[in-house]
Amino acid sequence: MRTTTYEICVRGRVTEWHGPAVEGMHLETRASETLVTGEILDESQLSGFLDSVRVLGLELVSARPQPAPDNPH
Repeated sequence: MRTTTYEICVRGRVTEWHGPAVEGMHLETRASETLVTGEILDESQLSGFLDSVRVLGLELVSARPQPAPDNPH
């Protein structure tokens, strides 16, 4: 099954302390935002992640799919 890499930006600081919501994701903390980058399997998983952001009280800034890497044959 093919996944899509998403870059999700939230206002505030996200850490591994936030638990399963960010498990397996790459976190990049900036001055007032955190970029969370990782593989999302489908719309259901994306929706669940975005629900977790809301439940944690974080403000969603953006959620953007990233271009698939070129696979030369």
